[in-house]
Amino acid sequence: MGMSDIRLTASEVGYLWSGYMVDHMSVCMMTYLHEKSSDQQVKQLIRTALDLGYAQLDKRKQLLGGEGVPIPRGFSMEEDVHLDAPALFSDKFCLNYLLNATRLGLEFFSNFLGLAVREDIRALAQENLQTTGRLYDSAMTLLLERGEYLRPPVLTPPGQPEFIQKTSFLNGIFGDKRPLMSMEISGLYSNIEMVHLLEAVSTAFAQTGVDPKVKALLVRTKEMAAEHGAAMKTMLEEDELHAPARYLSEISNSQRPPFSDRLMLCHAAGLKGALIQAYGYATGHSMRNDLAALYLSQMGQAGILTEAITKTLIEYEWLEKTPGAPGRRVLS
Repeated sequence: MGMSDIRLTASEVGYLWSGYMVDHMSVCMMTYLHEKSSDQQVKQLIRTALDLGYAQLDKRKQLLGGEGVPIPRGFSMEEDVHLDAPALFSDKFCLNYLLNATRLGLEFFSNFLGLAVREDIRALAQENLQTTGRLYDSAMTLLLERGEYLRPPVLTPPGQPEFIQKTSFLNGIFGDKRPLMSMEISGLYSNIEMVHLLEAVSTAFAQTGVDPKVKALLVRTKEMAAEHGAAMKTMLEEDELHAPARYLSEISNSQRPPFSDRLMLCHAAGLKGALIQAYGYATGHSMRNDLAALYLSQMGQAGILTEAITKTLIEYEWLEKTPGAPGRRVLS
């Protein structure tokens, strides 16, 4: 039986369709960053990301079309990108943006591979993981060479294996608090990096947006990201651990929009969705109850704002519908 005789599963269609939309947005974003970058090393990495994005778009389009799934409209250079707008981000931010984008890509493709069944889909997910991993490695290497990446805290290893002996180990809200464990530090640090990216992107987009409702939602996103970052930073500082740097100083004062309001709002919504997922993952690795409570609270806040953004996208008819079940009850 050939590949064309084996139908794609719902998970495979979902990841191919979602990946197509993400790649479309990424190509638009990277095209603008490539056009405005003045650093040749950064420009080359962005060019590599663009080439990967276009290649992935073609493969996803072929696979979806072969299954009879309508190809999403996605985004376009003509309607959603304004290359005549001045540079909005510094080269330093562009490199950090690329690093965080590849991190999100690695998570996406890892999940994609874990749910892929058909042989050619598994091969595609593995290829995506490998190419994205190489790009992540290149971005991280360049940041480290330039001294522009603040490494997470390092720890003094214990002298011997240790066992938890008291339930007070879980304390955080009441009673004495123990120091943070390594995975709890990892969760806080990586999530602060994510909210700093969201804060910078939403600040830049609010500054250049056109529609008042879109601008207001982006301002709310910026304010939420700043509040979340400050709360998690406090957790680290209580144990005298440093937090990642913010990116606000890497945004220019330009008010000319480099992207359409639709693309900017969709991008902010996508980053918030990734943030909610990251909070959930960190919650599973947090044994201190104050950490779990913080993440659950922040997930709720992010969810409420994401719902408001989604309602606006629907109101403006900017949100494409993911393929779903046929609705047998309606059909019958």
